Amino acid sequence: MQSDQPVGIAYNRIRDAQSRGFGDRMHFIEFEELTSKPKETMEKVYEFLGEKYYKHDFNNVEQVTEERDDIHGIPGLHTIRPKVEPVTVDAKALISEQAYNKYNDAQFWRDYEEPSPNPVDPDQVIIKPL
Repeated sequence: MQSDQPVGIAYNRIRDAQSRGFGDRMHFIEFEELTSKPKETMEKVYEFLGEKYYKHDFNNVEQVTEERDDIHGIPGLHTIRPKVEPVTVDAKALISEQAYNKYNDAQFWRDYEEPSPNPVDPDQVIIKPL
């Protein structure tokens, strides 16, 4: 993933926003969770957004847009399957083994903890008289 390419740029900006304390404004969805528990996963999305849940038909999904994935060298990347269900995918088969090994542990959002509202340790503050 190159930092000047679409995925790299987005990844770096999301990581930066989270490190600056904006993690509470982002909701991450794991692909495996969405495909194995779509209703529960979408209920969490609606809850995060503060919206009323809309009933989806996960057995009848229609693709209404087309992307030019071939431009980026990954044809079919945005092709939507007609049913939401678990998919067994070998990540190394989709991307190079080198890229897989480099970014396999790059899931910073999994261990995210909201920063303290007051990151200054009061015991470390030195007040100098005027």
